[in-house]
Amino acid sequence: MTGSIEEGETALQAAVREVKEEVTIDVAAEQLTLIDCQRTVEFEIFSHLRHRYAPASCTIQNSGSALRYRMSGR
Repeated sequence: MTGSIEEGETALQAAVREVKEEVTIDVAAEQLTLIDCQRTVEFEIFSHLRHRYAPASCTIQNSGSALRYRMSGR
């Protein structure tokens, strides 16, 4: 399951929303326990620098971000 944090949302609120959207389970925030956290940032490659990257590359990711939660009570 993947997703992103929307503007004005906490990571926990995003996790609750993503569980509902992705697997149609209503879960309370209290049922989720954070077990891992990473961050990924995607940004556009400036056109004058694209020659340094694979053909047709327009964006690049600076990896390292994901939130992993464990659900209790199920």
